[in-house]
Amino acid sequence: MISDAEAKLGLSFPQEMWTWLLTNDGVRMADGDASGKFVGIDSSFLPSGWHLLSVEQIVKVYEWRIGMEAMEPSPDPDPVCLGWHRDWIPFAVETDWLYGRFIDTSTGLLGCWSDGDLNQFETHDSLADYFHSLANQMREYGKTEDGRLVW
Repeated sequence: MISDAEAKLGLSFPQEMWTWLLTNDGVRMADGDASGKFVGIDSSFLPSGWHLLSVEQIVKVYEWRIGMEAMEPSPDPDPVCLGWHRDWIPFAVETDWLYGRFIDTSTGLLGCWSDGDLNQFETHDSLADYFHSLANQMREYGKTEDGRLVW
């Protein structure tokens, strides 16, 4: 499935992304959601209700973001100003996909996008660094209710 996504997007997923996706292929999506955007109840376990994408979701979000950039191309070629770049692979989003995190396959660095703001880069040195930071946040700020992590 990962190889199919790579072929469809014309990108090679970094090894750490392969490792993560083979371990955990995102979250469960909501039943009956034809758009494929909404996660199942209690599936958004990242801070602020974000969720990790499955391979299928990575392809959908990538195609949506690249389509948005094609419809309204950024006049400034600076990656900070771009709506999307072909080298970026999304891996986590907020429910409506207007905010998200990506890995730049040309540098290996992580970045994030948000609706109405500039892209941010070097938010973490690697996907492993992001997950380490996330684990620290869960230990420090997360609490559990009925065996589930609640922010």
